[in-house]
Amino acid sequence: MKRFLKFAAIVIALLIIGLVATTTLLLDEEFKAKGEQVSNCPGSMFTKSAVVFDTLLICATRRVPNEKLQHAANVAAEWLDNDGDGEADEPRVVAAVKDQKALVMMSFEGFSNAAMMRLMPDIQSGGYTGQDLYASAS
Repeated sequence: MKRFLKFAAIVIALLIIGLVATTTLLLDEEFKAKGEQVSNCPGSMFTKSAVVFDTLLICATRRVPNEKLQHAANVAAEWLDNDGDGEADEPRVVAAVKDQKALVMMSFEGFSNAAMMRLMPDIQSGGYTGQDLYASAS
């Protein structure tokens, strides 16, 4: 029985290593770390970010144009500050968004399954509540 458990543990470890290696190989270049990631975002695939009202974190990959990231931040700011006075209209909404550690993850054309598999452990361990968003018009 001990031999079987040891063998099973080795097989499981090899499967996990294989899954991680396969996931890395399947990643599109947009999602591979290149040493330029931003520190306030989970994982290593994000190279730029914006924070709206010190509440909503938007993280974007290298292929997301800066103007698309800025547009997403502006839309979120208008949503939280509809009257445009520079302060969020509903403090309870801001508090709820902050409590949930809301995260918008931007990619150019959407996240592949491999990219999401790579990203999810970092999102979960960071306690984020995430939503994806893509920048392309097509």
